[in-house]
Amino acid sequence: MVMAFLPLLSFCLSDGDGNGKVDLLIPLHKATDVKHERSICPVGAFYLGSYNAIRISTTSDMGEITVIVTNLTTGEVYNDSFDSSVLTESVVLVNGTPGVYEITLTSEYGDVYIGNFIID
Repeated sequence: MVMAFLPLLSFCLSDGDGNGKVDLLIPLHKATDVKHERSICPVGAFYLGSYNAIRISTTSDMGEITVIVTNLTTGEVYNDSFDSSVLTESVVLVNGTPGVYEITLTSEYGDVYIGNFIID
């Protein structure tokens, strides 16, 4: 079972093969947006439970994006990067260990997006 972490909402997308592992939209917020302005987030993240992977997609060129996924429960850290001017999607594999996770996406231009989720 997968659910979102405080205070964000999550949306389960499917339990594709009936194995109890669901796909999850990971809500992201811009860490540098202190005014909490409403805007369309140019990057999205989805946990794919059946594959123990996080799919990241962009809607605009954010340059080189650095991805850090941390299991805050165990301390496991996964790092990746991709050039969003060439690829609009990337996948980061995680081992699916239960815990509270944080994902941080940093664009080449200094924009930082953060999201939290739980894998049970």
